[in-house]
Amino acid sequence: MDLGAGLSRPDHRPVLFIGDGSLQLTATELGTLYQRVPQAVVFLLENRGYTVERCIQSPHAVYQDILARD
Repeated sequence: MDLGAGLSRPDHRPVLFIGDGSLQLTATELGTLYQRVPQAVVFLLENRGYTVERCIQSPHAVYQDILARD
């Protein structure tokens, strides 16, 4: 994530694009990011699951989906 980039270059603003599946895996780190690098910008993309995993190994597996309210 951009925590390392933000800590190593405090004179720059890190920008992160993250999908909703990855967010579930890194939510704790986002808390640290905003505490230590408050100028960071995060764009959350709602793609309803683990898109990279779908592309790599199992495009039709239901366990790659995130349940969402419509």
